Amino acid sequence: MHKQLISFQVTNCDKFFAKFWLGAIGITLILGALTFNFVLISICSVMLFIGIYYFNKTLWSVMDEVWDCGDHLEVIKGQKKRSISLNNILEVSSTYSNHKHLITIKTICSGKFGNSITFRATKGYPFFKHPKVLPELNQRIRNAKQES
Repeated sequence: MHKQLISFQVTNCDKFFAKFWLGAIGITLILGALTFNFVLISICSVMLFIGIYYFNKTLWSVMDEVWDCGDHLEVIKGQKKRSISLNNILEVSSTYSNHKHLITIKTICSGKFGNSITFRATKGYPFFKHPKVLPELNQRIRNAKQES
């Protein structure tokens, strides 16, 4: 099998929206602190922490490239690169129900990116539809485990 790209990078529009959203909440939080509006401070603090958690899971920790090389996957984030054998993969799933295009790979042993790797399997919309790569990858992993 030839080397095939199965992921898509996070777009600049997504990154801009995250910065804009967190910046707007941060500015509102500062204004609430300056006016001693504790209700606004509380709401903005919760929204800021939820936003940071959400964007970390769906945007910042997403891999740049995932290449299918037949018997292994090659994962790239920035300058770091990791090769994952299909035998080393425990599970491949669509973790988030509202972001089915985000695929999570759980590995047996931890590597440069930990033991959980998330990548974007489709370019843009539709977010609510399972990508074709998910069942294909699951089947290949089952076949690789049966062969070994």
